[in-house]
Amino acid sequence: MRLGFILAGLGVLLFFASLAYHGNKRSTYLLFVAYFLPFADLWVTPSFLGNLSVFDLVTLVSAGLFFKDISSVTRGNRFYVFTFFLYFFIVIFGSIASEFVNWSLIHIPPVMTPFIYAALLMRELRENDMFLYRIIAALKTSALVGVFFVLMQMLVGVGFTHYDALNTNVLDTSGTRYPGFFMDAQVNGVFMSMTAFLFLINFTGPSKPLFKNYWQFALLAGAAVMAGSRSPLMGFAAGIVFLIIFVGGRFRPTFLVFAILAAVAIFLFSDNIVVFKRFGQVSDSLDFRASLWADAWRIYYKEYLLGIGVENYQQYITLHS
Repeated sequence: MRLGFILAGLGVLLFFASLAYHGNKRSTYLLFVAYFLPFADLWVTPSFLGNLSVFDLVTLVSAGLFFKDISSVTRGNRFYVFTFFLYFFIVIFGSIASEFVNWSLIHIPPVMTPFIYAALLMRELRENDMFLYRIIAALKTSALVGVFFVLMQMLVGVGFTHYDALNTNVLDTSGTRYPGFFMDAQVNGVFMSMTAFLFLINFTGPSKPLFKNYWQFALLAGAAVMAGSRSPLMGFAAGIVFLIIFVGGRFRPTFLVFAILAAVAIFLFSDNIVVFKRFGQVSDSLDFRASLWADAWRIYYKEYLLGIGVENYQQYITLHS
């Protein structure tokens, strides 16, 4: 039996055990997802049954348990609720109007589950200010697990994973990119770049991070570099610039040193680290992506009203492009 399937099954059982132990609380679901993030993307159903992941399944269950929290309209969330249900109906109509109706309809739930999580998270934070500390702690724990995966993959190879197969971008022409606990190295780069900033938070003095905040931040930054993804690193750099300009405090001198060290590292190791080598291929990557974007624009121009249906892109271009 595949390891991923076993872990997915254990994750679902753990979720129900958590609900039984802690009670049917929003916080139980929200924290479970944050702590179980390293395994939340494992599939519990095959593609012909919608490719539901652990996250999708527990979110759909939670949507039923906390439907009132999602659908109730208040002054503060009126716009969010209305736009979500409008989007939901447009997606359904687009799937029904598509050329691959059954395939599209069965893949709608994974499109909706992130919105459900966001709605429940915002309501919990609005009603419980202290929950912010708990959700950040949970995300930081998952991030450190991600760093552990990257370190193990650097030591024993990218075979250290719970997926049967990894995305083809892991073995790039420039070298190996490390996906961490994800299937895709690009996703790992995004996750590490974003969660790195959580480690800078010092709740007792937001503009005065402690030494542990900086070395943990640097650890996540290193993991983001090893993912070999250019766009997340550019977003990471933009985040640092934002902090320097709008927060100031101790960030300015520290990040100035950080920038100098990064420049020295690029100069010395640009031929040995994948992401630095990939910056020399930006033109080729843009040309390739531009052709895909141009094709997608032609599809949109032809199907601008309801689109081509969820998860129908591959079938559509096979038939029409």
